[in-house]
Amino acid sequence: MKDNQTSLSDITVRSYEALEDKVDIDVVLEFIEPSSTLKMADGTERCPLQDSMGEFTFKEVIFFKNSLREGDIDSVFKKMYDVEDVSNLSVYSVTAVYKWINSEMERILKNEERLSSKKDSDTWRQAGIEKLNGYGEYANVFMLAGGLIYEDQVLAMKYYRVFDYQEISKDWNEIQSAFNKLKTKQ
Repeated sequence: MKDNQTSLSDITVRSYEALEDKVDIDVVLEFIEPSSTLKMADGTERCPLQDSMGEFTFKEVIFFKNSLREGDIDSVFKKMYDVEDVSNLSVYSVTAVYKWINSEMERILKNEERLSSKKDSDTWRQAGIEKLNGYGEYANVFMLAGGLIYEDQVLAMKYYRVFDYQEISKDWNEIQSAFNKLKTKQ
């Protein structure tokens, strides 16, 4: 490679953002595969503080959801990778990690969607479930904690444990409901 040419891995986020014509680079970035490994400016590699997003605490996953929704990617990188500033990192590496973060979040959201019951959604709406929308994730924490003194404990649990509990509870409630219907028929 000639001295005046720069490889994609050498282009930092800051220099990419300063470019007027990003078309050629965007084409390449579009096809980058997701990666959980972040390449640092000094050439070292950094893995996320947990192997998957589900390994982070429930509180951290709520933070990731809100930050991604608001477009605050820097905060997500800071919490997941303990990186203060991504502007001096390779745009290639940051893009690959961002795609991994998005795939992890999509997996979490898809799992959470399984918890919502399509058959009862109209009934829940009629009962006024929308009143809880203003509370965001806090409504879920409140219901899981069963009281103020346990909220911090729920928030400190690994996300996957909280999700598993919710999924088991949903399945148990459906089984219990079916059992009660069968019992009344006898």
